Amino acid sequence: MKKTLSILLSIMMLLSVTAGLSFNAYAGSITNTTVTIPDNLLKPTVGTQSNAYDVSGVTFSRSGDGLINTASIKDTKYQVRTSSSWSNLNATDKFEVGKVYRLKVQIDAGGNNDSFATGVTCNLNGKSISEIADEYANITENCFYVNRSATSRYLYAYYYIGMMTQQVNNVKITNAPTVEPGQPVKIPVGLKIDDHINITDVDIEIKDGDTWKSAAGTNYICDTKYRFNIAIKCDEGYYLKNSFQAQVNTSWYSYGNKISDGGKTGVVLCEFPNAPVKHTEVADAAVAATFKAAGKTAGSHCSVCNAVITPQTVIAKLGSPKLSKVVKAKKAFTAKWKKVNGIDGYQVRYSLKKNMKKSKTVNVKNTATSKKISKLKRKKTYYVQIRAYKTINGKKVYSSWSAKKKVKTK
Repeated sequence: MKKTLSILLSIMMLLSVTAGLSFNAYAGSITNTTVTIPDNLLKPTVGTQSNAYDVSGVTFSRSGDGLINTASIKDTKYQVRTSSSWSNLNATDKFEVGKVYRLKVQIDAGGNNDSFATGVTCNLNGKSISEIADEYANITENCFYVNRSATSRYLYAYYYIGMMTQQVNNVKITNAPTVEPGQPVKIPVGLKIDDHINITDVDIEIKDGDTWKSAAGTNYICDTKYRFNIAIKCDEGYYLKNSFQAQVNTSWYSYGNKISDGGKTGVVLCEFPNAPVKHTEVADAAVAATFKAAGKTAGSHCSVCNAVITPQTVIAKLGSPKLSKVVKAKKAFTAKWKKVNGIDGYQVRYSLKKNMKKSKTVNVKNTATSKKISKLKRKKTYYVQIRAYKTINGKKVYSSWSAKKKVKTK
């Protein structure tokens, strides 16, 4: 009897130990994980297919209390952001510019034996992060985050790759107009630029000394430099190289191009390919000054754009002489005046009649400032006037007669 009781007690103790082992098997809790992802999987290239990257290279390890089973990676997929959700990439789907991607690693804790503990941490390529509930929170480029499934059997580790971008090294502008001297400066219609680059503003500028200014409202001039000032903006995911070049029609320019906002926007400053156009010079004849109108020196202008090449200087109209005084003498008088420049000579006329009928006229050299008239009648009143003359284009022209002065001879 005692022997039987001893055997029963031994069996009960063995069952108790066995039961304890079985209980512990279901109590495994993974608190720390380590995921290692090859660098090439974290840096996919635009235009490549998702199946070009071997996700089998992703490795995993874990640690925790009472672990029985060996956890393993169940699935690794690339995902693309679509509005407010993520979609898995198919094997032949390509990485596209302007779209946001992440790499999703699903880890299985090992069936019903082990599970992932609340607040589990994950070390991803040497960087540790704790579980977060909102998979869209605190997302920055090249970061990662983890969360658990509802049953805690699966752990999801995400590596946020970010938006796929592509650098634009050169910008090609087509349908750019050429300089047409004499024609109005107009903002071109139909100006086009490469795909993924948009024109937001256009101005045409003219070189003025060492500076450039807007040419709006003017006509094109020969022998003058013009350039485009084009503001551009890249499509989402594209950005301009810091020292990008611009091709206008068939000519390349890089000086003065600039970017802003990390290359998302920029300004193309490029000269017109066919400017400057050489002037077609024609002469502008000199115009002689007369007693009635001013004249001009010889000059020249461009017959195409009408720009002045050699300016014409204004020549003041010829002056008209005035009698300053008339001095009487015996049977004579002397007329005096101030010298007038640019003339060929003077004429002095005198008459016994106030209306100057039956007057007599004498010519005087242009260097003279007085003239004595002799052999007149004694004690007679004479009326005197003066004018100047000049030969222009073979024809002698005269100024108006001056105001009359009278004098009585002795």
